[in-house]
Amino acid sequence: GVRSIEHGTYLNDESIRLMVEHGTFYVPTIYVGDYYAGTDKLLAQEKNDDAYLSYRDEWLAKIGRAHAAGVKVVVGVDLGGYNIEPEAYAREFAALIEAGLSPMAAIQAGTSVSADLLQWSDRVGRIQSGLFADLIAVPGNPLEDISVLEAPSFVMMSGKVVKPVQ
Repeated sequence: GVRSIEHGTYLNDESIRLMVEHGTFYVPTIYVGDYYAGTDKLLAQEKNDDAYLSYRDEWLAKIGRAHAAGVKVVVGVDLGGYNIEPEAYAREFAALIEAGLSPMAAIQAGTSVSADLLQWSDRVGRIQSGLFADLIAVPGNPLEDISVLEAPSFVMMSGKVVKPVQ
C-alpha cells in the first residue's frame, strides 16, 4: 500500500475518502511553490508562476477538506531537493493554517504526526519521558502568531543547547 502522498496537487473527494479509509498520510509541501513563485529560481524546470498562483487557493481548499475529513497532514518542504532557506519549514506551518488547519494541528503536523508517518512515534515527535527531544523556545505564542517559529531564541538538540537565549 501507499503510506503517504506528497504534494497531492490533484486531490479529489474520492482520493480524500480513500486516504481516510486506508490511513494514508498527506504531505502537501505548500511553501516550496510559494517560495519559487515570483523569483527567478527554479533549477532546470520551466516556471509558470501564473498557473501555480491561480491554482493555489483551490489547492489550499483541498488540503483543508482533506484535514477536516480526517486525513493525517504532515509538514514537508523539499529541503533536500531545492535550494531554499531553512526557515521554509517554519513557513510551512503558516501555509497549513491558511489551508484551514488550526495552529495546534499545524504544529502537530510537524511533530507528532510526522513521527507517526515515519513510524518513529516511540522515539520522537512528542515531549514525553523516554523519547528523544529537540526543543525550541520562541519569543511569543505560536498558537496566536505562528510566525514566531521562524526565529527561535533557544534551540536544544540531543540535550545540548545549540542556540542560547539572546
